[in-house]
Amino acid sequence: MRYFLLLIILFFLISSFESNGNTEIDSLENLLPKVEGEQKLTVLDKLAYKYRLKQPEKTIEYGNQALQLAKTLNNLRGTQNALSVIGLGYKYLGNYDDALTFQKKALQKAEQIGDEKLVALEYNRIGIIYKRLGLYSTALEYYIKALTIREKSNNKRSIATLYNNIGNIYRRKGDLDLALEYYFKTLKIQKEIDDKEGYAYILNNIGNLYSDLEIFDKALDYHKQSLKEKEELGNRYGIASSYKNIGEVYLNIGKPEKALECFEIFLKISKDMNDMDGIAAGLSDIGRTYIKFKNFSKAAKYLQESIKITEDIGDKTGIINSYISFSELYIQLNEYKEALDFLKKSLVLAKGENLLE
Repeated sequence: MRYFLLLIILFFLISSFESNGNTEIDSLENLLPKVEGEQKLTVLDKLAYKYRLKQPEKTIEYGNQALQLAKTLNNLRGTQNALSVIGLGYKYLGNYDDALTFQKKALQKAEQIGDEKLVALEYNRIGIIYKRLGLYSTALEYYIKALTIREKSNNKRSIATLYNNIGNIYRRKGDLDLALEYYFKTLKIQKEIDDKEGYAYILNNIGNLYSDLEIFDKALDYHKQSLKEKEELGNRYGIASSYKNIGEVYLNIGKPEKALECFEIFLKISKDMNDMDGIAAGLSDIGRTYIKFKNFSKAAKYLQESIKITEDIGDKTGIINSYISFSELYIQLNEYKEALDFLKKSLVLAKGENLLE
């Protein structure tokens, strides 16, 4: 109740700043030196969360300030929230080991508090990290745990998020019928509740699924709709993802020049955000595109850089994709033994993770 009252007070204070033309983040940063104690903790929490998509390093900075203050105030809920938001910051930077560490600490605090809503939130966030690490079965377990809790409360926004995430797992596992079923369940709810951020993401995911089905005109349409929504939201991470996906479609329909333009934008944004997962994927995508141009030396250079990063961060899906791309390069060079070696290595990894696709 006390937190709720503080948020109401802060809402009116922030609104007064916004009336002068400042953004919400500017308003919060202007407010920060003017508050103390619990009010300062609330402002730090909001700042950390607001920065997650724009500058995740700032999320970690403000999250750590919130964590220290929450501990000083002996505020268990504030500690839990700070741990969770720091985990988000590391996730968006592509540092999944640290993200998982903080998210699991946040889960322990949520269980200690006894708040099922927070527990479900952490299950979902942990599931996302396992998905990024390519551990899809583990990710699905966490998503199902979260969905079980959220269906009790009939929170449509939260249920839509989990439907989307479960759809992602089924897509990765190669079960496209189930994936499409969960995606359209998500789309229906996102339209009902007018969740613009969630709507942008589900458009993106449906576009990816249509690419899998090789219905490329629909794929391109959904991805362009998604990009437009993300640009309006100022979501750099999402914008990068859309450029990657649009590039994939162009590559598939025989337009490598347009694909290269998109992949270079994707790589630039990923580098700006220091997103190692995105950087590795961008390098691999550009390498694959140079294979189409028959520029094999450049292709090898980009693919080698990509493999080094994916191996360093332990991204099994990224490693598999890079190995497959390298096999394609060697096939073009008529060096079939080397191509076969890379395909065998990728197959061993894919079987180990049960990645049907």
